[in-house]
Amino acid sequence: MAREAGVSIATVSCALNNGPRKVAPETRDRVLKAARKLDYQPSPVARSMVKKRVGAIGLVFNPHFEQIAGNTYVGTMLDGLGSAARELGYNLLLYTSLIDHADEVSIRRLRAAHIDGLILMAPPADWPVIDRLTSSRVPCVLAGSRTARDAVPWVDADNEGGSRAAVEHLVGQGHRRIAHVTGGLWQVDARIRLDAYRRTLAECGLRYDPDLVFVGNFARDKGAEALRRFYQLSEPPTAIFCASDNSALGVLEAARALHLRVPEDLAVVGFDDSSWCPTTEPPLSSVGQPIADIGAAAVRYLHELLEGSSDCRRTILATRLVVRESSLYSCTPASVRSEEQAAV
Repeated sequence: MAREAGVSIATVSCALNNGPRKVAPETRDRVLKAARKLDYQPSPVARSMVKKRVGAIGLVFNPHFEQIAGNTYVGTMLDGLGSAARELGYNLLLYTSLIDHADEVSIRRLRAAHIDGLILMAPPADWPVIDRLTSSRVPCVLAGSRTARDAVPWVDADNEGGSRAAVEHLVGQGHRRIAHVTGGLWQVDARIRLDAYRRTLAECGLRYDPDLVFVGNFARDKGAEALRRFYQLSEPPTAIFCASDNSALGVLEAARALHLRVPEDLAVVGFDDSSWCPTTEPPLSSVGQPIADIGAAAVRYLHELLEGSSDCRRTILATRLVVRESSLYSCTPASVRSEEQAAV
């Protein structure tokens, strides 16, 4: 190709790789013309040897995930991860040996494997894997979680803002007994949503009642269990904010079994705005988070690390409350509503 273009081999390399040395536009055009004429195809093996990269990203799931297949959160995140990986020329590989532990053997295998770096999907806050990876200088980015550790980039949703919007919406509908079904408290986002629930109640002048908090794990069966427990109280809640759509779905199912009307007897709000939320009975109000965008951004941040960037990117993406029929019913007594309307 160098002979065909009338330039040196080094110039061909710089022209095809856009660096490191700048090549004059007319020279680059000659090189590209020669490449087309000779039907040049770059060798992935040779390129990986030069760049010391193999073009593959490992994906590690949260060890507490009880279900991978059929998990809407996981599926949506994978859409974003896969799309960005393809765009940047990476293969996305599931790396399973770090899910349960991070011993020296697993770290050595990782460093010897054909993986350039790792995306950790929604890892627990105190997961020792993160510390072992950073101390071993394995490039990694957290997707759907966050950490105070130095030099670990992460991308997450505005869990606090979304939770505040959900609680304020229920308060605005007249509810004063608002319960919360948490996610697993090993998860950073679950803790943030719980803290935001408590703070928003206080900001709205409502007392926090620990009996109205059920510690779940984002799962459907925990939502159903939570509602059964709440309805053993002498004064059950009139509204429930769930930390996930799956637990909210469990609440809806248990409400039907208890012959409760939603939203007349009980308002329900979830979190994630899953694709199936408009199809539940009634359609489920939910806090939407940009799950696919979180995954795509995590891949881009890992790519920047692999390209030599020293920036530790930490980003919170906006959430938004999507109100549907499951929470659209004012529980304010009719006489009070009439007085409020007259005052307006």
